[in-house]
Amino acid sequence: MKCGNWFVAALLLLSCFVALPSLQAQNMTEEEAEAARIEQRFLNELETLLKAARDAQFPEEEVRSIAVQREGKTINAFEYLEQAKRQQARKESRRVVLRDRYLTVQDIMGELKSQESGKLDSLREELVFIGAEEK
Repeated sequence: MKCGNWFVAALLLLSCFVALPSLQAQNMTEEEAEAARIEQRFLNELETLLKAARDAQFPEEEVRSIAVQREGKTINAFEYLEQAKRQQARKESRRVVLRDRYLTVQDIMGELKSQESGKLDSLREELVFIGAEEK
């Protein structure tokens, strides 16, 4: 197998492994979807609570110290919301953008050919420049 063919085969194999996790992540079970809806509803209620406290002109220190009970645990509302926002931002930054079309062998070969011609052009210009300096 030539070096170029090996490289193309490795890229195709790599693209298969990269595509699979994104497809698995899209298949959310009904239970997971329900849990996500409940969590979102809870976050909305916390935001409403904090907004109401601010509208009632509570000092910011008291707003940050508001605590609620959830499933037998005491949760600081402000810190919980901040943590949820950070997690959402991390998820957004990791989100995979699916393309309408996938990379093909022709795309890879075209890219390799364009890189080769670019390298040859730069070498040609470099040789012409060196030749002009010698004269």
